[in-house]
This record gives sequence, C-alpha cells and structure tokens, in this order.
Amino acid sequence: MARNEEISSMNEALQHGFKIHEESSKEELFKNIEEAESRLAQFQSSKPKLQKVPVMLRDHTSFERYYEPRAVAIGPFHHAKERCQLAEKFKLALTAKFVKDSGCPAEVLHKIIEDNINTLRDCYDEEATRSYTDESLTRLLFLYG
Repeated sequence: MARNEEISSMNEALQHGFKIHEESSKEELFKNIEEAESRLAQFQSSKPKLQKVPVMLRDHTSFERYYEPRAVAIGPFHHAKERCQLAEKFKLALTAKFVKDSGCPAEVLHKIIEDNINTLRDCYDEEATRSYTDESLTRLLFLYG
C-alpha cells in the first residue's frame, strides 16, 4: 500500500508539471527541482485520499473497463454517468433500508454527514468534490455513499 501511495504522490507531483528545456538556466533548473521536491513532500506527508485513476492509465481506452463502473456509481467520481442512472432509483430504497437498519432517524444520520462535511470532503482528492457545494455533497454522500 505504501508503494501505491508513493506512486500516486509522484503522479500528482508530475501532473503539476514544470518545464525542462535544454536552454533553461541552471538557476531555473534548480528552482524547478526545489519546487518539485516541495510538492512531492506535500503529497507524501498528506493522508491518502480517494482519487481518480491517474491520467497515464486513463489515456488507455482498453484499461477503462477496469475502473469505469458498469451499473452503479458510488460517491462523486461517476455519479452523473449515464450508464449508472438505472441504479439511481434503487439507491433511495437502499438508503431507506440503511436508515431503518441503523435505528437512527434519517435526519440524525444526515446531520452527522452535514456536521462533518469538511472532513468527508477532505477524504477525496480536491478535483473530485470541487464542483459540489457542501449541501449537494452532503446529499450525495447521504444517498449514495
């Protein structure tokens, strides 16, 4: 697992990119190295987050079958995908069953998510939740996990 986190951190650092040109000055080269090192250190020191599949793997269409959901989307990554819409009607029923089985009113469970939305948002890579308001992310996590 630690090795996967290391690779993920490196991929993230590389996605921020920096320019390496043969005609760059030594000062620019050293500055780029320092910046890359600080970005890498930042990612390595942060806790693991749920992320999208790295770009270098997403570019291979044959690999898509391994990470794209076929029927059910869980969480914000694939929520709006058309192929997952059929399962959406079942999610409300599953949420109702979860609420019943938990023994807590739906309002209490929703409030727990709502009160902890910043912590929950922080479990995901920023790109995954950027387009969601706190209210919409709370709803999504309450209904869809």
